[in-house]
Amino acid sequence: MVAESNSLQAGQSAWVGVLFDIEKGWHIYWVNPGDAGEAPKIQWHLPAGFQAGEIRWPAPERLPASTVIDYGYEGKVLLPVSLRVPASYAPRTR
Repeated sequence: MVAESNSLQAGQSAWVGVLFDIEKGWHIYWVNPGDAGEAPKIQWHLPAGFQAGEIRWPAPERLPASTVIDYGYEGKVLLPVSLRVPASYAPRTR
């Protein structure tokens, strides 16, 4: 997980995402994977009032494999999501 900022602001949105650093020879799929495969899914467990938007999928690469064509990513790819912070959010102090 990565975040655009190191703090959250009440009533605002923040960009967060899952950064994949995929080993050579491997890949993950796009939201519309093509002939085979399944796209990654994020299952959020957020505090009350927080809301995660949909993944903002970057443009995929064609991933030819024998007789099928798939769409996805190799190398590094970030799957960003907008996170809505509730107006009632008060950060914890140490």
